[in-house]
Amino acid sequence: DENGKAKISVQYPDDVNAWTTTFIGLGEGFKYFKAEVNTQSFSEVTSRLATPSYLRVGDSCLVIGKVLNYLDTALVVQSSFEINGQKTMDSLRTVANALVDNLPVKASLDSLRLKYTLELPGGYIDGEQRIIPVVTTGMTFSNGGFIKVDKDTLIEISNPNKENYTITVLSSTEDIMLKLAEDLGNYQYECNEQLASKLIALLAQQVILEKRGEWFRHKREVERIIQKLMEGKNSWGMWGWWPHQPTDVFMTTYVLDALQQAVEADYKVQGLKLSLISLENSLLNLEPHKRVGQLYALHKAKMDVAFKFFMRDIMMDSLSISEKLKLAIVSERQKQKYDSKEIDKLLKIDMLSNKYVNEESRFGLAGSFYNMRLMAEWLDIKARSTDVEALQDFVLAQDNLHNLNTIEKASAIRILAFGNQKQPEGIVAVELNGKSISVKGESLSQIKSAKDSLMLNIETEKSLYISYSYEQFASNPKSNKENFGISTNWLDK
Repeated sequence: DENGKAKISVQYPDDVNAWTTTFIGLGEGFKYFKAEVNTQSFSEVTSRLATPSYLRVGDSCLVIGKVLNYLDTALVVQSSFEINGQKTMDSLRTVANALVDNLPVKASLDSLRLKYTLELPGGYIDGEQRIIPVVTTGMTFSNGGFIKVDKDTLIEISNPNKENYTITVLSSTEDIMLKLAEDLGNYQYECNEQLASKLIALLAQQVILEKRGEWFRHKREVERIIQKLMEGKNSWGMWGWWPHQPTDVFMTTYVLDALQQAVEADYKVQGLKLSLISLENSLLNLEPHKRVGQLYALHKAKMDVAFKFFMRDIMMDSLSISEKLKLAIVSERQKQKYDSKEIDKLLKIDMLSNKYVNEESRFGLAGSFYNMRLMAEWLDIKARSTDVEALQDFVLAQDNLHNLNTIEKASAIRILAFGNQKQPEGIVAVELNGKSISVKGESLSQIKSAKDSLMLNIETEKSLYISYSYEQFASNPKSNKENFGISTNWLDK
């Protein structure tokens, strides 16, 4: 109006909530101002429903319904419960300030839809509805295998229980890396190691997809993981296995390695430099053989450190397998002398002429994959591409790739990332139980067979990677000692 005042009418949604109204004014010379007003909306008479977030089959609980009266006068209120559309309780009472209703519930279905409603004589109605998931107690596990095929092959998969098998045929190691990255991305737990492993997998996925000209849709997830890792540092600017725990040297170097990859992929990692400086400052307080992990992380981050000074007293025979490999990598890059024959001794050959590195007791099989990842990095520096391929073949020959833990999967992805992943052209024909199917790098078929076995007939002029698996649910899971069992007992003397 002529006084510069503006009025508008707003009808708030029928929801009890806090609302923020923002005013922006624009004047001469494009000067502007901004102001905000918070409004709390409420209903004079309202209902509330309190339920558990989930139930297990057979669980019992009390569901609580509340009626709240903010008026100065008492009201006659009709309250009721519904379970899956059926009214189970209905009562008419006078409410001065509040009343509470309890309803016993027993879970037996896949989910429970609960509704609590109040109604006033004039026709006013308010209510809330909740859906409670009902889960079955037990464990879902998968069973299957993984096969690399280089020539025409007939594969028979035993299926005595006529399970639903998912069979996947992939035509490049890049497809396997993408599948492993997808598995890691779906992992629900997030200690610092698991977050760093997810980050490694997502960055590898981004490289592959962008090389193919495809859209990488997980950039926000990468940024979220980076932020969570940086928030999980302890007071020294380093990392333990869980957020804010005392420093663990391996975990600190593992996280820093993953974050450095993010930096090289043009992601912003605020505070990373301070952690690296803190890591560098800790070198003087460490015995020589305990410096290797830090030196490796500082080398990967391209920090200007007196590597020669800090490496001069480190003895190779005092180091673990992973530390020997890290020292060799840093020594190669910094042009320092070391015993390369000691590193070659770590490279073993299996019956198929594939190559691998012995595992370490601290990480078990995870240590083996992690050490092989370090070995692949050293071999790549030495331009020994044939040996790198032999390491990759060992990884691809494992029949449990999709059952690996997070650090194993991240290590496997990085091993497969070395070298040129472009596959040679070749004719591929696949028959499943006599029916021709196409190979597109996706799940080919999910079937429920009436036969005791599935037959895959492969005709190929290039390498194919075949995985097959089915899922089972065990309501009363038991320990599996199919491969080995360990027991302890007192000696009776």
